[in-house]
Amino acid sequence: MSDPREQQRGSTRRFVIWIVCSYALNLGLLAAQVELAGVPEWLAFAVSLGTITLVNFVALRLYVYRSTQTPARSQFLPYLASVAGFRTAEYVSFVALLWLVTGSTAPDDRRYIVLSTIVLAVSVVLKNVVYKRLVFRSEEE
Repeated sequence: MSDPREQQRGSTRRFVIWIVCSYALNLGLLAAQVELAGVPEWLAFAVSLGTITLVNFVALRLYVYRSTQTPARSQFLPYLASVAGFRTAEYVSFVALLWLVTGSTAPDDRRYIVLSTIVLAVSVVLKNVVYKRLVFRSEEE
């Protein structure tokens, strides 16, 4: 049996790798909607969050935490509950920052990219703890 500390370091490394990929996908979806399709920033951010939520469940379960010993159904509801809290906080924070920084929820510049990065970076630290300890924990824990 492998060392539990090494397993934890491995899942943390995979989490960091996945978060970079997830961030790139999230930002790409956001920018494509705003820049190519003309979708308002506030709506594009919400669509990006919804899409990434589903992609993240699969990646976190299979790649990051390798938590296939537990049925996906029993992990999906706690995941959705935690995501609902995180996504609500992220969205409210993003719109509030957008308003505070630009005075509008539809600015004419690209500060939305920086603001979304700040919001998502703060959130990601808490997510790893919640996901690892509550949602995708192994049966042995």
